[in-house]
Amino acid sequence: RTIYYIYYKIRLPLPILIVTAVAAVVIFQLTVIVITTFPYLFDKLAKKFGLKEISDLLRGLTAILVLASLISTGLSVGLFVHLLYTVRKEILEIRRGKADLCKDLRVINWPALKLTSAVRYSGYQIASVITGWMFYTLVFFCVGLLLIGAVALPSIIGYFLYFILMSAVMIILIQVVQIIMCKFAFLSSESNEEKTIILNNRRIFNSFTYFMLLYNVATGLYTSIMRVVMAILLTLLVKPRLDRIVFIAPFQRFDTGHSMYRSFMIIEAMFHNPIVHVFIKLLSEQLKRKKEIGSFYSAAKPSFRVSLKAKNRWFVAYTLIKNPDLRRGQRNQNDPCNDEPESNEKLNEDLIGHTNPLYNNEENYYTTNVIN
Repeated sequence: RTIYYIYYKIRLPLPILIVTAVAAVVIFQLTVIVITTFPYLFDKLAKKFGLKEISDLLRGLTAILVLASLISTGLSVGLFVHLLYTVRKEILEIRRGKADLCKDLRVINWPALKLTSAVRYSGYQIASVITGWMFYTLVFFCVGLLLIGAVALPSIIGYFLYFILMSAVMIILIQVVQIIMCKFAFLSSESNEEKTIILNNRRIFNSFTYFMLLYNVATGLYTSIMRVVMAILLTLLVKPRLDRIVFIAPFQRFDTGHSMYRSFMIIEAMFHNPIVHVFIKLLSEQLKRKKEIGSFYSAAKPSFRVSLKAKNRWFVAYTLIKNPDLRRGQRNQNDPCNDEPESNEKLNEDLIGHTNPLYNNEENYYTTNVIN
């Protein structure tokens, strides 16, 4: 119950709870299958070949696979818990009118397509969690194989790691040299104060740019490879979550999973918003009252009498106090709303006093004192 009302006591949608339960059961079953089935199969293969080296290799693969599945399960559970938090937060922002989905609520194009996408969201979310768990297991299994290779074959793996490390150090040194040269040789000291870029030696700067061209090509290759690797890793990280956009801005419309999530949130905001329910309930009560009595205003008529003339005079007095420039146009110089301090203080006392002059026995006295 505490987890259910963890964020501003906003209930999670029922499809999200169903998705959570089904995904948890499926991931638990997959983890159990990996832990119980694959070690049995690897033992059968080891007994079939009968070689000690193959048996040790299969045991190592079994340990890596089991560990990778457990890590994948923990990561999937953590991401899905954060998904629940994000859904609840977006529901709150929609009800406050601060979310981006509020723009889609104003004009809904293709209502049938939106409704169909909302229906398909639950199944697609479960499938996305399952495939994400599989990709996590595969990635961690490959990482484990690399670690075992580094231990079993230290010469080859060590040379490969040494080459990568030295390349990274050289790239970092080149970048540091460029930063130092640009800061102390070409950039003026007034640039930091003026928050702009002021060059001292423009010709030498152009020559330095041309000289560093080939070095920047080499560092650019390393950066491009790392960019692709980071893009793949981040895409795999957000794979189980349909609330995150996988594609870049010009191609976001091709992300069908995210579009289904947005359609689901639109339907949720339209049909399960308590503010909308209360508003519709008030309108329904007014329509029912109109049918019974015949008018909206007859049922809301106050039981006490309010003098419209006195109300207008108090409104004029309040307006003059809040707008001193309007007092100069008053024709009556003895008006208590002029610039004289004594009359202004008296008028303020009358307005903010404890007794309301509109609804007591001294109504005429106060009204004639404000505006004669």
